[in-house]
Amino acid sequence: MKHIKAIAFDLDGTLLKSNGKIDKETNLYIQKLINSGLKVIIATGRCLYDALPVKKELSLDTPLVTNNGSRIYYQDKLIKEYEIDKNIVNEILDLKIDNDIIPNLYYNEDWFVEKDIFIKEIVEYQEKTGYKYKISNFNNFRDKNITKLVYIGDHEKLLKLEKDIQSISNKIKTMFSTEYSLEIINANTSKAHAVFSILKNFNIDKHETIAFGDGFNDYELLNESGLGFIMGNAHYKLKESLPHLEVIDKNDNNGVLKKLINIFNI
Repeated sequence: MKHIKAIAFDLDGTLLKSNGKIDKETNLYIQKLINSGLKVIIATGRCLYDALPVKKELSLDTPLVTNNGSRIYYQDKLIKEYEIDKNIVNEILDLKIDNDIIPNLYYNEDWFVEKDIFIKEIVEYQEKTGYKYKISNFNNFRDKNITKLVYIGDHEKLLKLEKDIQSISNKIKTMFSTEYSLEIINANTSKAHAVFSILKNFNIDKHETIAFGDGFNDYELLNESGLGFIMGNAHYKLKESLPHLEVIDKNDNNGVLKKLINIFNI
């Protein structure tokens, strides 16, 4: 397709299979697209250290979008960041939450919790990526602007918490990266904002971009790109909220590769 000049990929649940790996055939096909002149950008909720190995595996020379758009790196150096103001952080931390909801705090590129987490998915994620949390009292961060907050727990309880958080300030935004993971970032950014700001430097318009994603943190990117493709494994609410977009095969069935071949046929 001649009008497509760039592709933006989410990682988990999209470009990566459930084992956290990128399919070899998918990697090779992306290399073909890069060699043909297309720009490829990763836009992930991950932090630098657990996203960087994938970027290197794909041999990408483009900036890397992490933390759902809160941080942009180029050649492994931070070039742009959007933080949550410490006063807002304090108000959020002061909220009463259920004991079974687990708060996570991200400061710079470090991931903090207040006590060990024994949730199977979290343990597996750390083993899969090598990116591990550190334990610290969150009161240590009350005088700092932070990258993001993440609350893990029952979806219905998180929905209630989301309303409480949204009432604090319009300078933050909330999103569900998964059904059980509520994320809070600076309101002035998103994956879409970060990706399109990068592409402007290459004189590429967002309508000349295609995007692949599976979570609500991909919503703007999918909706505002020239073409957006929702993974078959995405939550049904994301599919319902973007009914005009095509739903492709699941990540474990090489959905991205199949669609890329269908589009570019090279």
